[in-house]
Amino acid sequence: TLGAGTAQLAVNDVDLDSDKIADFGKAANGMAISNILDIDFYNVFFKGKDDSSDVWSNQIHELSEEATITLKLADDVDVSRVAIVHNIDDGDKYEIIKIDSYDTEAHTITFKTKSFSNFAIAIGAGSPNSGFTTSTGASATSAIVITASIVAILMAAAWLIRKRTA
Repeated sequence: TLGAGTAQLAVNDVDLDSDKIADFGKAANGMAISNILDIDFYNVFFKGKDDSSDVWSNQIHELSEEATITLKLADDVDVSRVAIVHNIDDGDKYEIIKIDSYDTEAHTITFKTKSFSNFAIAIGAGSPNSGFTTSTGASATSAIVITASIVAILMAAAWLIRKRTA
């Protein structure tokens, strides 16, 4: 999606009026709204080397492919009772987003989205979440390192083949 520059994800608490909070509650099928977060995505271009705040920034509202978002939950939250509610383009439409995975060690959830606006963490009395994968931080990190290593090895091998045939 980004042709150049740096990607920056901003996650902030947001204060909404009581009507908007009620709309999140309705979309969550009566689950209690725990937190509402404004998740924004920016394409950033740094102007100078010495000042990291001197940037051009373009907000991106929608991606052509899904982005993976990881959020840390409070330690006392039972992940089996959590759902993510997305207010599409901060408008009148809402969707429940499936949690893809849960890291028991880091107490983080992972989900995918193509657009960025307000998201709510909703908590229900039952178990609305099932079917997501559970991992520990070490195994998730190991999988990322192993994948990156395999990609690096394949790229090096391709470079050597091209160099020898040239």
